[in-house]
Amino acid sequence: HIGLKFDVHHWWATGGQLEELTCLQPSDIVYVELNDSYLRPAGSKLDTPEFLRDQPGKLGNSDASGVLAVLQHAVGYTGPVVCEPFNRRMHHLTIEEAVLDTKYWMDKCFNQAEVYPIEKAAFWKDLTGTHPYNPDPEETNVRAGGLVGDEMEKNLAEEDVRSDVYVGEGGIAFSEQNSEKAVIDTMKNLSDDDPLAIRRKQVGVALVKHLHAFVKDVEPSIEEWEAGIQFLVEAGQWSYRPEKRHEWMFLSDTLGVTMLVDCINHRKNAG
Repeated sequence: HIGLKFDVHHWWATGGQLEELTCLQPSDIVYVELNDSYLRPAGSKLDTPEFLRDQPGKLGNSDASGVLAVLQHAVGYTGPVVCEPFNRRMHHLTIEEAVLDTKYWMDKCFNQAEVYPIEKAAFWKDLTGTHPYNPDPEETNVRAGGLVGDEMEKNLAEEDVRSDVYVGEGGIAFSEQNSEKAVIDTMKNLSDDDPLAIRRKQVGVALVKHLHAFVKDVEPSIEEWEAGIQFLVEAGQWSYRPEKRHEWMFLSDTLGVTMLVDCINHRKNAG
């Protein structure tokens, strides 16, 4: 059997939403790893440390209990669930201490997942809807997290274009129409007080907008995209000793970026 190994850390860091999980079938998942992720004070989820995680629910960043609640109560998953803390503190514990610590947080996570639909009843109703997931591709208007009651009937016609109704931890649900907004929203945790963070956000937002506009303009095929990625890989490989050969600098020169940056930084006063 082939399926997904679901890691809460990667789901959270890439802007995953609970609503998206309701579209899964129990057979889609073979293994679940629970943890909680660290977030840099002046960073976004995209640069969260890869190998620095803690027990599920301990930090309050990634919603492990919410994930578990959806997988258990909405999806019907009954397979293996394990914890995956990556941190040096665990290495300094005895085996008994590590087991007790893990048991405490895992028990707490499972208990919170059990009452999740009750404590967050309104959210849970919107999240799961009144109908099960329908995998029939012909049923284009059926979605796992739809509206309920009269509002469902009134908004069915609008359902296909409503791309920003549900906002997850990482931002807006990604789609072709709002791709820029979905990515830019992951930068919302950048500090508004740190000048360097403000500048990084300014540059990042502009880069995402122009890059996504370029992709939508040329509409590359998968093969063309892969060729572009391979070009960047080879440019980086040739630049492994930049003091002798710097392909990225050559690329900047070829595209006229080097001269443009020089012009911008050496403008003459109008007078």
